[in-house]
Amino acid sequence: MKLLVKTTRYYLVYTLFVFTIGSLFFYFSIKQVIYDGIDEALHQEKIILIDNLKYENNVDSLKFNEATVIKKLGLSYHQVYDHFYTLNTHHDSTTTVKYRQLESVFVHDNVYYLLKIKQSLAKEDELIQSIVPIGIVMFMILLVGILGISNFISVRVWAPFYSIIDQLRNYDIKKGNIVEYQKKSIIEFDTLSNDLFVITSKINEDYKTQKEFNENFSHELQTPLAIIQNSIENMIQSPNLKEEEMNQVSSVLEATKRISSLSKGLLLLTQISSNQFIDVSTIDIVEVSKKMIQYFSGILEVRKITVHEKYKDNLFVKANQVLIDILMTNLISNAIRHNIPEGDIAIEVGDNKIIISNSGKPLEGNVNTIFDRFVKLGEKKNSIGLGLPIVKKICEVSGFTIFYENVGARHTVTIHF
Repeated sequence: MKLLVKTTRYYLVYTLFVFTIGSLFFYFSIKQVIYDGIDEALHQEKIILIDNLKYENNVDSLKFNEATVIKKLGLSYHQVYDHFYTLNTHHDSTTTVKYRQLESVFVHDNVYYLLKIKQSLAKEDELIQSIVPIGIVMFMILLVGILGISNFISVRVWAPFYSIIDQLRNYDIKKGNIVEYQKKSIIEFDTLSNDLFVITSKINEDYKTQKEFNENFSHELQTPLAIIQNSIENMIQSPNLKEEEMNQVSSVLEATKRISSLSKGLLLLTQISSNQFIDVSTIDIVEVSKKMIQYFSGILEVRKITVHEKYKDNLFVKANQVLIDILMTNLISNAIRHNIPEGDIAIEVGDNKIIISNSGKPLEGNVNTIFDRFVKLGEKKNSIGLGLPIVKKICEVSGFTIFYENVGARHTVTIHF
């Protein structure tokens, strides 16, 4: 949920609460004011009636309308009061009329009288029914106005924040850009813009340093390793080496090759993780698959491994050409390395996926860790354990999904593009 929407929602809830309470208060206030006016009129009518009694000896001689009733209570009644209340009178089975009535006990010539005066509320109710809708409309106009103004103010106030968000969204460490500092009128946003400028500048600097270090380290490491490897190969060819010395030199050569492969693999993983392969093109997976089978044809022939290819149709994906070549190379070489003599490899392309399966031996250990770095579940313990992790990382940065399945001695890797 957007910040502006959430803020407006709080305003709306509060305003609706105030609107509801205010509407009820307005209705009952108007009603009370009208009733107070009627009560005052009834009280004045009572005063006039009592004044008229001063000039009449007999109450019965006074003429009253049907809304006024006076009754003698006698000498034993000693309580004087005025009481106002609303009365509902049924004129017939379908009509009910509301009245406001004054019930009063007063003394005249030492005699207590009960006086009841009532006034119809029909016109007053009509007045209330006409006033209340106007009040509600006014409250609604006020509600809409408040929400509109608060939304307008919020948009203007939060505009610098959204500007910073847009800069962050467009921030790309690979392009070397930064979130530029822009002076803001609001202190908090100005501080945020300045901090982001400092942070992204530092991130870019560290990224460049790390990238240069990785490239330089790999390059500088490969050179002495190549020298050591060539020297050891020359030593192996010497006729003066004894068998024991030959075994030791061979072990050193194997370790040197492993170090070289390890440094190349870790560098490649770092480059993939930091998205250094940004060029994207349309690639035919079928064409790449055929090219890789041709590339490994020599070792396939030596190990007498049969390849079964099934291509339903050409499969085009948008990805980096180098990464796709590395992905297919690792998958096929892995299927060859962990295969058995005179085994087979099946490659199927279609339905927006590629399936590569190979014969082999059952794995030892937890197959769920097969894409973890340096994990070796097969018999090839001399493997550096980076082939499938590199494949997994390529799939992650390219937006593919990869699955591994092991049924007995059959190993299957499926990639959905």
